[in-house]
Amino acid sequence: MRFTSCHWIAHGLNFEPGHIEMCCLRCHVGGGNLFVKKPYNGEPMDWDELFALKKFYIDENKRGIINPKCEGCFNIGENEWNEEEHYFTYLHFNHWTHCNCNCIYCFTEDNKKFYNESRYYNVLPVVKDMFERKLFRPGGEITFAGGEPTILNEFEDLINFLLDNDVERIIIHTSGIKYSPALARGINKGVIDVVVSLDSGCPETFKTIKGINAYKKVTENLKLYVDAEDKSKKPMVQTKYIMVPEINDNIQEAEKWLEVSYQSGVRSVVIDIEHVWYKNQREQSAFPQYAREIIYYIHKRAAELGMDVVLYNSARYFMENEQKFPNYQFVPYKYKAILEKEDELLFKKHNSAGQNFVNFLQKNYSEFLQKLKAKCLNIKNILKK
Repeated sequence: MRFTSCHWIAHGLNFEPGHIEMCCLRCHVGGGNLFVKKPYNGEPMDWDELFALKKFYIDENKRGIINPKCEGCFNIGENEWNEEEHYFTYLHFNHWTHCNCNCIYCFTEDNKKFYNESRYYNVLPVVKDMFERKLFRPGGEITFAGGEPTILNEFEDLINFLLDNDVERIIIHTSGIKYSPALARGINKGVIDVVVSLDSGCPETFKTIKGINAYKKVTENLKLYVDAEDKSKKPMVQTKYIMVPEINDNIQEAEKWLEVSYQSGVRSVVIDIEHVWYKNQREQSAFPQYAREIIYYIHKRAAELGMDVVLYNSARYFMENEQKFPNYQFVPYKYKAILEKEDELLFKKHNSAGQNFVNFLQKNYSEFLQKLKAKCLNIKNILKK
């Protein structure tokens, strides 16, 4: 039947911390968060219940009622949807928040200790159940986000299970800090696309954005993953560049990132716009002209280097709706880590000034008392006369 809907609503699942959603998209006007099961923490799945809820959303779409949370999403479209059969072709794993770096733009930045210590659930049991019931269709796609996937206890076992069961496409987003043999195996098979979050072209910018000195380790692991590629097949290893305001939103840093990627043997790159900053821009119908020019430059330069370019969520939404962003004003935004650093520098400055005053008093106190005593004595003598 032909109607307006989405492939995630029809045949997708997104595993989040403590619940399951239809998808993971947040960059559109509606904002996403269309729940399928809440709470959820890795329990055995009632598939009939889950498909019944998906059917409710699909029936709404058939009647022309698009959920407000889906408003403006680029996945919504009119098509012939095979909604009668119950199966999955899209899985997104985003159910943990633990990470081995401290990215300035991450939502966990507000309370890193809490998110790194938060309980997460294992998905391998429910994945095995899904495959045993043949609910995942051949040709489907599985994505890992997180958190950092390679530090999950079940990660190697989970990836090898998916590879052994002939999943045809897996996308892994990783910091690149920890090397994974299972990823290298999947890259070599032409199954796993690895997206390494580099966001920079030098150690200094990397540390500012990532909050950790790991640039050398990441670029070393990047080359190992590239070495695992079968060069006769499509590119399987990508580096990602999330444009962050007043840090890497300049052509010079973008050029260094492209050059490092190219020298590492990378044949495809990913562009995105930092989500919170972009959302502020979108809500004010604004996006600075220089940021547009960076995106155009990356496309042009990557083509010269023979590299493919992929637009991720916010960048894709912006480029597909560019005419809706007529104002070229810059909307400033400062991240918690930057604000804390500025506060620390200001405190040190004020503390230093206060300490200098104390040192001055200590150094000149005796002399000051003697002068004061002499003046008081002089006044006393004048009054006697």
